[in-house]
Amino acid sequence: MMEVNMFPVVTNVFDQIQAGLMDKLMSKELLQNDGFLSLLQPSDGPEYSRNEFSPSRVAKFRLVLISKLRSLPRDLVAAFYPIHILVK
Repeated sequence: MMEVNMFPVVTNVFDQIQAGLMDKLMSKELLQNDGFLSLLQPSDGPEYSRNEFSPSRVAKFRLVLISKLRSLPRDLVAAFYPIHILVK
């Protein structure tokens, strides 16, 4: 997200894919009861068939956002586990 808080923009883009998608990802609701299958499209290849989503892999799903912001907004700090990386 570079050096600007683009989280609201990213949320809007995700909402264009499916209403409330970012909230469903953040709460992991999308992972419950195979909710992620609602994202599949008929045009998706066989690598996205139901059989390719093993429960052990779904359970390990993580949402990662990368930002150059030096000071994250409080709501993002509360919602994510921020890691600061120092490059020498």
